[in-house]
Amino acid sequence: GINAEYGQASVRPHPPASAGGRPAQASGQGKNPTVNRVVKPLTAREVEEKLLRMMPAHGSLQLGTCGLKNIGNTCFMNAVLQCLSATAPLTHYFITGKYKSEINPDNNLGTKGLVAEEYAFLTRALWSDRFRHLAPKDWKSAIGRFRPQFLDFSQKDSQEFTSFMLDALHEDLNRVTSKPKHKDIDYTKFSTHQEGADAAWQNYKARNNSVIVDLFQGQFRNLTCCLKCGYKSVTFDTFMYLTVPVPKSRTTLAECIENFCQTGTLLDFSGLNRFLF
Repeated sequence: GINAEYGQASVRPHPPASAGGRPAQASGQGKNPTVNRVVKPLTAREVEEKLLRMMPAHGSLQLGTCGLKNIGNTCFMNAVLQCLSATAPLTHYFITGKYKSEINPDNNLGTKGLVAEEYAFLTRALWSDRFRHLAPKDWKSAIGRFRPQFLDFSQKDSQEFTSFMLDALHEDLNRVTSKPKHKDIDYTKFSTHQEGADAAWQNYKARNNSVIVDLFQGQFRNLTCCLKCGYKSVTFDTFMYLTVPVPKSRTTLAECIENFCQTGTLLDFSGLNRFLF
């Protein structure tokens, strides 16, 4: 029924901290145990309460066309959510429930699954074919809990919101439960750039491996060559966002990326051309 449609929901807050700064432990001495919502789904009543807080307008025009109501000046957030909702592989990942087996509640860099669970609930509501529009109140509260700058209802930067949201989802869904130590790689030992790129990517994924990495992250190669002695330095860097130059004339995204990848020249302290990158 309803639980099958909307799946699991948000992780409940952790127990209050004790005087020593550690969370109070549940025991038989009158302390209430906490419920781990990562493994226990919401009841039908809890699901309906969450839906009511969204103030949904019932009725659907077409599957996937559910709107998001502003909660104050939250168009910056809603625009990002709609873009991600239209990213078919990500939406399919959450709607089918695949995310459940990949939640990493022990990752100290994440939110114990709270952001992932709330995003999954919101995505299922958007694609339930039941509503014309709704207000993502619980989602906004979850984001504000971990990033207070998004707690109020004023206008914010959509890029900052996107960055925090995707990072939070990545850490909540990181498949790596025990991260190995970072190791430096000498890329000059590889006979081809492709071999170096593969080694760098595998080195990165040994610590970072999630659906966010699969869909939104990439890697570029930096090659710096000294024009005087011929020394070459090769590094590989992962990215989730690219700041590309946009010319004044009409252009395409491919042209912007091509312009971003053009070779450039650096000057040394004397003002002479010294490095090619």
